[in-house]
Amino acid sequence: MERHRKQRASSLFLAAVLIAAVAISLLPTSLQGQTQAQPTGIDPIQLAKAKAGDVDAEFHIAMSYAKQGNHKESHRWYLMAAQNGNVIAMTIIAADYQFGRNVARNDGLAFNWYRNAANKGNLLAITNLGDLYERGAGVQKDLTQAMTWYLKAADQNYAMAEHYIGLMYLNGNGVQQDYVQAAKWSRKAAEQGLFVSQSLLGWLYENGHGVPQDYVEAAMWYHKAAEQGDALAQWSLSSLYESGKGVTQDYKDAYFWINLAAANNPEGVKQEDMDSFRDEIATHLMPADLSLVQDRAWKWFENYHVQANSQ
Repeated sequence: MERHRKQRASSLFLAAVLIAAVAISLLPTSLQGQTQAQPTGIDPIQLAKAKAGDVDAEFHIAMSYAKQGNHKESHRWYLMAAQNGNVIAMTIIAADYQFGRNVARNDGLAFNWYRNAANKGNLLAITNLGDLYERGAGVQKDLTQAMTWYLKAADQNYAMAEHYIGLMYLNGNGVQQDYVQAAKWSRKAAEQGLFVSQSLLGWLYENGHGVPQDYVEAAMWYHKAAEQGDALAQWSLSSLYESGKGVTQDYKDAYFWINLAAANNPEGVKQEDMDSFRDEIATHLMPADLSLVQDRAWKWFENYHVQANSQ
């Protein structure tokens, strides 16, 4: 359980990073083209509109400054857009305050901005509002409110909210511990492709919590998460290949996945444990095989980073 408890912060940070990445797709088509055509410049026409109070232009200028790495100006324009009712800008400002990104960290202001966006129906904001209630960050801790907000987003099939509901049942946080419910909610999110939920569902199958123990199912879900870069899933998948549980025993695959896991620093796993496990697997491979697997790992990282940068 502890290994998945720690995935909350990383998944929240991932969501915060993705907000700005997907924001461009939410702009009017005309603004999208201008942003892509002038990635390092500030469009004077849009700047004039922004200064006149045009909220879409304010958002456009904020993104332009963000692309330049001028985070101070980016935050200032996002804030103006948020104050003028742009919901995506509200979530970006909230994330800035939540993670201390571009500004001093302030959970109270993060809560206020998430609440503003949540009241407008933004599912990420609704989910993160639940998280703040669950942790007592920027607001008095209230697990009932946390679950209420999570369920609002989960009712609309929002994967991250489903994941957090699964974690609450897994850990007995505000509800009676219930592995069946943990598996149910984790599956909902995992089937939408959320890698932390895929990793958790694999762990539930591997250990027989809330579902019949099934190493084949565990390996399948670990593999889905591992391919998306989840270090815990990579570590677990390596172990299954080393032992031959749920998969055909394959030391080359075991060595491949432990190499990726070690490079990704899975939370809750000691580096010396990974090094020892990797060294043990290596004793079963010839030098030529080790070299081939290492080349395979490098190619995986190259492809993974190319795909990540293209999103």
